[in-house]
Amino acid sequence: MRLVLSLTILVLTSVFAVAQPFDSSSLDPAIRARLEKKKLMFCFQGKGSCLAYDAGVLRAVYDHVSAVRKNELIVAGNSSGSILAAYFANVGFSEASMKHAEFRLQNGGIDAIRKMENSTSKTIKLARGEPTELPHMEMKEFIAFALGVDDWRSATSIDEIVSRSTAKPRFPVVIVACNREVLDNRAPGRLLDSKNHKVFDATNFSVYWKAPVHAYFQAHPDRFAQEYPDLKLGPTPYIGKACTFFVDRSMFELLKQIPPEERMADLRLMETPVDMALAVLASVSEPTYFNPMPENDLGKILSANRLGDLENVTKRSYCGGFLVSQPVQDVKRMLPSLRVAGSGWMHNPSAARTLLSGWYLADAEDVAHLTDWWGDIQFNPPPQIRSAMSSKTSKSTEEFNAGKQAAEIALTRDRALPVFVNQPRFYYPSESAIVPSGDTSDYLDPLDAVGNLRIKVGRGLGALLTSE
Repeated sequence: MRLVLSLTILVLTSVFAVAQPFDSSSLDPAIRARLEKKKLMFCFQGKGSCLAYDAGVLRAVYDHVSAVRKNELIVAGNSSGSILAAYFANVGFSEASMKHAEFRLQNGGIDAIRKMENSTSKTIKLARGEPTELPHMEMKEFIAFALGVDDWRSATSIDEIVSRSTAKPRFPVVIVACNREVLDNRAPGRLLDSKNHKVFDATNFSVYWKAPVHAYFQAHPDRFAQEYPDLKLGPTPYIGKACTFFVDRSMFELLKQIPPEERMADLRLMETPVDMALAVLASVSEPTYFNPMPENDLGKILSANRLGDLENVTKRSYCGGFLVSQPVQDVKRMLPSLRVAGSGWMHNPSAARTLLSGWYLADAEDVAHLTDWWGDIQFNPPPQIRSAMSSKTSKSTEEFNAGKQAAEIALTRDRALPVFVNQPRFYYPSESAIVPSGDTSDYLDPLDAVGNLRIKVGRGLGALLTSE
């Protein structure tokens, strides 16, 4: 028995020691050196107007995880979480930036958004065919916060706020937005009528024409041009990626190492205040919240391997970040030793889930099971506060305190994970992954039956809770 055990240990040790066919040599050495120091990816998961909950979670994490205080992390955000992601990507983490965020998010003006979120009045409007969307100007205060502009009250437009900003992504960041033209599934008629011409592939977040539909449109190009003026019909059923990741330069260079057929999203480079404001507005422009946000610079988008070429899409607008609350997969495949923390995700009511998938093809609930698989800890709201947050009856100070308490409890146990997850297709490191030298057993499992090294997940924060 001891001989068998010894041989097993020897085999596993050999696998970890030699099975590292990774080559990130094409990555700029300065960017590689910068990213090698990152230990954590923190995802601000959108919760509508309940921004203060994430601020409370972050306070507990900041106090207990030195990687945050040392800025050894990558931030990500979707929907309203994009506001926090953009802010900290600009200013980084310090006691001063934390206190400023806590004050602004607990005292921010959310009345107009809260009124719009009222499910009863929204349902009535939708049933009558009336618009529920607010003007983007209602985001003025929060765009100013994200971009470091204190004098936002006197601004008469978001463009004016942007012109007052010197913000840029100084720290690694990923912000999610859905590609409206690719995902659009609506048909004229009743509220939930759908064309059902397309299929969403959760393997790599690509969207395709159904085979009979593609064949029909090939035979009737005039009909295609009439029905889909913002798309081109390619020789194959492929249309494009469901999402775009707005990223800083370091994440742009990192994630483009992944082959397009495996990558989850198009990449959109952020360099200026204009780019950062667009990223936030693109991600918060959820259906029924705000109208889609048009892209202003196609030349900063990498689709496949060609900058500025959207292949089968002739224009780009964004319809919120609702589909991916943890844009982790590509990052973990390039940096497999990272730990991942999520600020907490709230499931959509069944009616909202039906509406979103009817309008924009993909089911966010099913996608969440795949993206949540990557998490090491997730600070979901407890039942009492979740109910109040869902009904929009909670106060910002209550949300902040609830987020802080939920995170402190989870950090004490170092265990807080979603109940339902599904393993994604690409669960192993990319061929160009940055793999630290030495023993990899802390973050990689041995070779599986098909010869892949599985990236470990659900680990908690481990040593990050005590490292100094």
